[in-house]
Amino acid sequence: MAISTIVTNSIADDAITVGKTSKLGKILQIVHVYNGSVTSINATSYADVTNAASNIVSLGASSKFLIEYNPTGFHFNNVANMCHLLLVRTIASTATSIGTSAHNSATASMQVDGADDNVRMGGFGLRQLDAPSQAAGVTINYKVQVKVDNTNLTCKIGGNENSQGFGQSFTIYELGAAD
Repeated sequence: MAISTIVTNSIADDAITVGKTSKLGKILQIVHVYNGSVTSINATSYADVTNAASNIVSLGASSKFLIEYNPTGFHFNNVANMCHLLLVRTIASTATSIGTSAHNSATASMQVDGADDNVRMGGFGLRQLDAPSQAAGVTINYKVQVKVDNTNLTCKIGGNENSQGFGQSFTIYELGAAD
């Protein structure tokens, strides 16, 4: 097959339609939650992050979902430890970990090292693509959970050591398949 070149000024402005470009896929909907809550945890089993969850009702069958979680602050009271984030999907009472809940294989983990036992950080979050194979019209809940390595560590997500909230952003994008 020969390759030819078409110069853009030879294409009429109305010649390219959505039908010709629909193979790119589509964002079907976006659900966004923003809040100033702070979650303080020192548990070694996963617990929900306050206000880092939302429901979405699927518009398409077998859509993919892109989930983003961006807290604007973290505080650790002990730097020789780890804080683990896990994304969980629930459909019809069945909860499924997205990623794995194994110790060092969570959806996202943060370890801090240093001499100071009060560490503040920002710019940490997670982004995960999920393909649950659901029908259209199904309610899906996504939420973020957190745990620490041992109870000597307190991890505050979304704020500082005084529990001053800096905000958390939780966004779910439903991505439709290309036609």
